[in-house]
Amino acid sequence: MDPVTLIFRVPLNEILAIFSEDKWEATSRLVENSATLNNMPPGVTLQKSLMGGPLLRLHVRLWKDGVVIGNAHLDIPTLAGHVANHTIGKSYVAYMFYRRGYAVNLAYLANEHEDHDGFAVEIYKPDERK
Repeated sequence: MDPVTLIFRVPLNEILAIFSEDKWEATSRLVENSATLNNMPPGVTLQKSLMGGPLLRLHVRLWKDGVVIGNAHLDIPTLAGHVANHTIGKSYVAYMFYRRGYAVNLAYLANEHEDHDGFAVEIYKPDERK
């Protein structure tokens, strides 16, 4: 399971509108729903292809459980499949929301992973901080 790297304190429909505006597209649920969180598949899986093809892409999975949480990563193709870079993925999503006026904060979740530092990006409206 990929680690949680995103915490949204924004309504799901608003989140999806911003991803759509940034040219992210839905991915195949049959292929992308192998990941679970507390035994639940993601409610939404999106990708943004880079360099004109499907191999190098940004990928996000989202779950709704009170707040919307998720995982974002950059899929980098290798001969053995792909490597997921979570730092680049969560940074891209953080900047995508920040440049649209949302506040961004780092939240330490202590969920270190071989390619993840244990921090998630928390995204919220500046006037609606927890």
